[in-house]
Amino acid sequence: RSLSIQELDKVNYERSLMFRNLRNSFDDHIKHFSPNDFYLMQRSLKEEAQPSLSSIVALLKLSNWDPDVFFKFRETIIQALPRANVSMRQDLFRAATLIWDNHFHLNNDRDCAFELGRVFFGLQFYNDALRMYSISNTLYGDHYITHHNAGLCYSSL
Repeated sequence: RSLSIQELDKVNYERSLMFRNLRNSFDDHIKHFSPNDFYLMQRSLKEEAQPSLSSIVALLKLSNWDPDVFFKFRETIIQALPRANVSMRQDLFRAATLIWDNHFHLNNDRDCAFELGRVFFGLQFYNDALRMYSISNTLYGDHYITHHNAGLCYSSL
């Protein structure tokens, strides 16, 4: 015997009452702002000629400080650092710290430590930049650009 639409609705409603937390979580994460929505937002921001720094930081917040999202926008972030106001600089310092906390070394093609060192250098947090450059040398091997950037940090201290 097949169920009618009304009977199926009643069964679904009863099941949803049994799994209220699951239903609420689904509503929060899929219906209201899904992974596809995040992907589309990220893609549209990447396609902009010059996305704003505040838009990128907002996207990083939405991504929960995802190192991959940072890596996609690293050049835009670094180029915008000289124009960042004090509040944005504080947000970026916090962002860089949280991005590194979320980093897991899997891929030798993406030297996140080096790129975060560049961000810290641009923010004039030279000791933090030096720490990132040291980590970069440890994880990815010595590179003359990393040593050059570390030298710039030492000369700026």
